[in-house]
Amino acid sequence: MMSPFLHAQEPDAVALGFWESDEQMPLLVARDMGSWRSVWSSAPNPPSWLARRIARYAGVHVYSESDDAFYANRAFITLSTGAAGPRTIRLPRATSIYELSAPNRQWTNVAQFDIDMPKHHTSILYLGSKQAWESLA
Repeated sequence: MMSPFLHAQEPDAVALGFWESDEQMPLLVARDMGSWRSVWSSAPNPPSWLARRIARYAGVHVYSESDDAFYANRAFITLSTGAAGPRTIRLPRATSIYELSAPNRQWTNVAQFDIDMPKHHTSILYLGSKQAWESLA
């Protein structure tokens, strides 16, 4: 056992994960604070699926279920893959998408789209049409 060993003792929190030992010690807890939600974990480096579930619980939009490096802002999405294969990207609202690294690939007025990616590849996607991108130059 690691020492000191931290565990939650908040009576109003919902225990989501436990340390299995002589007693049930909550290591992952959540609590609805009214206007916001709190999640606490004593375990380092949560797996990506857990981070996505916590984000959803907090009301954060989750773009992708893949374990790729993913960055998004109001104008761009950047996706860097480890493994090859298709990805489904869910957007917070419908828009056109233009892939800067593959100029013939674009989607029009979509809230979700599929993109097939090679291994160890980075795609930069513009949140707008090809025409809108070209008008910026």
